[in-house]
Amino acid sequence: MGAVCCAKETGGLQGDDEVCLDGKAAPKPVVEPHQEPAEFMTFNIIGARGFRDSDWMPGLGKPDCYVVVKSNDKQVAKTSVIADSMEPLWKEEFVLKEWRHGAELEFHLYDKDLIGSDYLGKTVVQYDCFQDGFNGDLQLEETDTDGHCAYLRIKIKPPGKVYPPGPS
Repeated sequence: MGAVCCAKETGGLQGDDEVCLDGKAAPKPVVEPHQEPAEFMTFNIIGARGFRDSDWMPGLGKPDCYVVVKSNDKQVAKTSVIADSMEPLWKEEFVLKEWRHGAELEFHLYDKDLIGSDYLGKTVVQYDCFQDGFNGDLQLEETDTDGHCAYLRIKIKPPGKVYPPGPS
């Protein structure tokens, strides 16, 4: 099981002493009025797409999706269930007051059924990939999608940081 890591782009909005390839200082992050630096580890689960239809039998509709988040092998958050959707949209924010600095975050996607749940995939994000914040799509592993890619859209802001701008 590999972990997802995101390469930082040149000219990112990471810190005061960051320097771009052209030798100029990197721009400072723009803090929107509604967004203050996080006091605790904070993340927002936006949505998912591209996963398999685990409710494929006629009359069953589409998956009823939710996400479970783990850190240090312990469940730390769970979204609400979005019924009957192949592109669920949560936009749910969670604050982890007891997050251990440097710990990775695991995001597991499920389809809730009458009895139990179907596993649809996961992504594991190492701390060095979100230490300055993250905002984007992460590819899910273990999706059983016959070569198609499935993604989870998330935003992460560690303590003292803000959500970075999303992809264009």
